Amino acid sequence: MLHGRFWRLIFGVAAIAAAAASSTSPVPSLDDGAPFERTHFRTLLTGNPNHFGNSPQSGQQPITILANNTNTNSSVALVTTRTLGAFQQQSRSNFPQASQAFWVNYGSGWISLGFATVNTHDIPDSTDCNGTSTKPLYYTLSIKFDSEHEICTKPVLPKIRAILSWDQEPSATDPYWSPVWGNSMEEYVQSLASHLGGCHDTSIADGRAFSTKQTVLSASPIEDALPSDPQPQKTDWEELTCLGPDRGLSSLVATVRIKQEIGYSASPCSDQAFEFVSFWADWYDNCQWTFLGTAKFNVHDFSSDFPSTGLVYTVILPVNLLNLSAPCNETRIVNVRASLAFNSIPPVPPAVASRGNIIQTHVHLQPYKGVKNPKTPIIGRIGGINVDQIETSDAGSGMTIPNAQFFEDGSFADPSLPHSRNCPFGGKNHYLWARGYPGMPVANPTDVLNPADPAHPHHTYDPDSEGCFPYLDSTKNPLSTLGFWYPPDGVWQIRLEMVTPDLPHSLEAYSPWYKVLVNNQRPKVGLELTGTGGQVCGDLTIGATVSGTFYAISPYFDRYSLGLEPPGLNPNPFTGLGDPLTPVSPWSTWGLATSGAVPCGYVVALSVWDRTVVDSVGDYGKRFYLNKRKGFCLRKP
Repeated sequence: MLHGRFWRLIFGVAAIAAAAASSTSPVPSLDDGAPFERTHFRTLLTGNPNHFGNSPQSGQQPITILANNTNTNSSVALVTTRTLGAFQQQSRSNFPQASQAFWVNYGSGWISLGFATVNTHDIPDSTDCNGTSTKPLYYTLSIKFDSEHEICTKPVLPKIRAILSWDQEPSATDPYWSPVWGNSMEEYVQSLASHLGGCHDTSIADGRAFSTKQTVLSASPIEDALPSDPQPQKTDWEELTCLGPDRGLSSLVATVRIKQEIGYSASPCSDQAFEFVSFWADWYDNCQWTFLGTAKFNVHDFSSDFPSTGLVYTVILPVNLLNLSAPCNETRIVNVRASLAFNSIPPVPPAVASRGNIIQTHVHLQPYKGVKNPKTPIIGRIGGINVDQIETSDAGSGMTIPNAQFFEDGSFADPSLPHSRNCPFGGKNHYLWARGYPGMPVANPTDVLNPADPAHPHHTYDPDSEGCFPYLDSTKNPLSTLGFWYPPDGVWQIRLEMVTPDLPHSLEAYSPWYKVLVNNQRPKVGLELTGTGGQVCGDLTIGATVSGTFYAISPYFDRYSLGLEPPGLNPNPFTGLGDPLTPVSPWSTWGLATSGAVPCGYVVALSVWDRTVVDSVGDYGKRFYLNKRKGFCLRKP
């Protein structure tokens, strides 16, 4: 346990070391029982992108439930896997992945929320201590979104849609895209005016403010041996429907379906009715269950517009899954259990609440790489990217690996297809996340979301005189935020140190050094108009060719575009342009015919983006960007 301990982040200039040789054991051949279309999926798509047509196949990995968490405003999909030899990778491999596209509809059309991913592996069939098959396995994919605001008297009930696709990125523009391997699902959820890491929703009624929150009531493990067969389930009003791990949040996630419009004896503007969910796990497959904690969320009666299929909510309990996982060349399957009760703490199974039920599933704990020591702190995420997707070793570049993705929304660090380039970090801050050579402490005040205190969900912590912060467990710091870092350009290393609580602190343990390449330089661009036929470059007649020179360069170049404004008035394309993903050296030439164009004032606009991860978010609009604009007047002859 780390209670009473302090921590600090240390950074320094990276020491460049020679690359060390590494070796891995060979990957065994695939199970002969896997379908040919599955084991040769990429090859078939490369030969013919439309090889599979539009018929989805869902034999391996369907979505089983889709829900929303009103605490973090995150959509959650529970995914199951069933077969061996269908994923083409062992547990130690990062790819291929199952990708999940999320969409939301408030009544006027689908809006894309982004992607989330999970690594998939070939896992042998097995049975647990009760002789029950460990398949299917359950995984959780989640993504945050900023929902439309609601007032308590008029709940907002959008529809959420998810599309699951194995080893093929879903469409970012088509909400009805059909995956080859996977499926889609829609559910109604309740939307609250909060955002991940932000304030709870407060609504004013009768002069009072009420908060609607999930609250973690307890998270202290207590070992209990639980019988295996529960009593009959009582699910007329609410039902616990699914349970799985969220590796990114290091949590167990349960989904609850609210089935009735009334029967909860609470108005939408009250916080008097709750659904309680308790969690257990059989960590070591010995049929001995460990109590993990209980969480609750607010429910109420609805006066109208209640969906016939009900509303689906998620309940999230932070759990330190890392210390329970196995190395990447082993497989760790765990039996987990959740119990639901309305307006009371659930009884210990096999007892069932007067309103509620029990579910039990098998989950695969994420493998770890290297040598694990539970007493050694580690940094799990830098700049919004998991550290295993960053070249953080002494021999690495300090940039993201190809196909690296943001944890929060599943978007790619490299914005442009095929997402294969390395990306540096930059901007105002770096979001750092943790589980569980002299340098300078990262001593910036740190803002932490604390759902255990709904009245004051945000807490700002200042470092002490030695740059250390108090350690907060997962109930007070569910996102495990370590700090915000404002580094200048260069190659840096950062590590996490655990120290004793009293000043002067004594160093107890520390993480490895993680290399990070920081870039805060914007692209360099240039644009000129040169004119033709002896005419002045800024004043031309229809039929003339507008010409010019330009350049677009950056050490971490993403793409450029050269366009004409207003659009649609000149039918002719630009000439002399190359691949938009390739930098343009000074001063390359371009041309634009004007035959058939409408007389008007025009602007040639050059826009250039680089691929630096800015401010730790996946929003492509936050990437470093620069543009140049030149105008001309096109007149009748």
